[in-house]
Amino acid sequence: MVFPLHIALRPLDCNFHSSNTLYLTEKYKQDFITRWRPISSIAARDFLMELAYCKNIALPLPRQDAQGVPIFENHLAWSISHTDHFLAVSISQHGSIGIDIERIKPRDIVCFDLFDDTEYQFSGWKNWQIFYRMWTIKESVIKWERSWLDRLQDIRIISSRLCSVEIDTIVFTTMTQIMNRGILLVVLSWEKEGYAYSVTHQSFLSLFY
Repeated sequence: MVFPLHIALRPLDCNFHSSNTLYLTEKYKQDFITRWRPISSIAARDFLMELAYCKNIALPLPRQDAQGVPIFENHLAWSISHTDHFLAVSISQHGSIGIDIERIKPRDIVCFDLFDDTEYQFSGWKNWQIFYRMWTIKESVIKWERSWLDRLQDIRIISSRLCSVEIDTIVFTTMTQIMNRGILLVVLSWEKEGYAYSVTHQSFLSLFY
């Protein structure tokens, strides 16, 4: 099945500097630097533009509004995520998209209380891998709708199952149904090499039927 979107993942070189970027203008980079944006944020945006270039997509330079919400132009949507030296970027040619990546690592066990036992039952055992899968699932939905993390607990996991869905050489292994403000969504997820990734796009709904 062909989806109207593209996804790419890449480690962030520890020696990366803003001068290494190839696809962002100098003015764009300086605007980021003066606002104290992390270097990983600049690297992720450069990677996003590289993906657009490689896929022959005329994506404008990624911009955000005063609240930090992505601005979509030319009927193209994009989403980026970066964590602990890893980048994830995505472009949609039809409809909004949300992507999230997190490194799987132990935290205070009180974090488990962010999700209720019913959701853990849908997703598997209550452990850090499942916790971060659920976190990236919900945050990718938040990015899809361009809202805020305080909505995290309003997004409900209603079912989950194994799958094998390949997009741009990335094979997702879990698909999860979400109920979000009365809207049914499907999120694709994958855990590998200590990281959890999730992507939300409306075209994934067809996978469940």
